[in-house]
Amino acid sequence: MIDFESIAAEFGDDPGAPGTAGAICHSGPVWRWKSPNSDAPAAWFFITIDGPAAEAIRRMAGPRRGFGSVRVKARIGGSEFATSLFPSKDVQGFLLPVKASVRKKERLEEGSVAQVELTLG
Repeated sequence: MIDFESIAAEFGDDPGAPGTAGAICHSGPVWRWKSPNSDAPAAWFFITIDGPAAEAIRRMAGPRRGFGSVRVKARIGGSEFATSLFPSKDVQGFLLPVKASVRKKERLEEGSVAQVELTLG
């Protein structure tokens, strides 16, 4: 059996970190999705949720929605929003879309590292 708590403690990604009860905490850089078929600038930004946080989501998620998505409430800084995580085979985790209004309020740019608190539901 994999000891996720030990892995989380070693790598600083603790799904049980302090915050909202039952929340999954994760940090990662904001990145811009780029269409492989176009030179147009992309309007979609994400944070990759992988490692122990992704494993905790898989264990807790229950039945999935369309495209295998998982409904969550997310908090970045003082911004709270409802959205869905989308599974990604490439990273063996999930992609969290980050709206422009959240990026602006929290002063996040491409490459900024954000602390995310996720609650399923």
